Amino acid sequence: MTYSKPEDYKLHYINGAYGGLTHRGDLICNFFFEYKELPEEEEHIIEGDQLKLKPEGINTVPREVLREMKTGVIMTPDQAEKLASWLTEKVAEFKKDFEI
Repeated sequence: MTYSKPEDYKLHYINGAYGGLTHRGDLICNFFFEYKELPEEEEHIIEGDQLKLKPEGINTVPREVLREMKTGVIMTPDQAEKLASWLTEKVAEFKKDFEI
């Protein structure tokens, strides 16, 4: 078997997924990266030899959690089951290799 990658192939770090069944019975899975938006600015204070965030003011504004959709896949339930089994196998290998 030969593997090939298109020129625009990319790896994505993901930490979540959202999806469900399509009207035809396939599974759609959208992978996302979830993070808090960056503040527009931060103020710091120096205490002794340590740099600390200023405890009040602009740093206390709550930041929104963003979900950046990275990619999506559509597969049959049988393919989803095989993928789930493969992922479970790889996690078990990881735990064994790293004694977790």
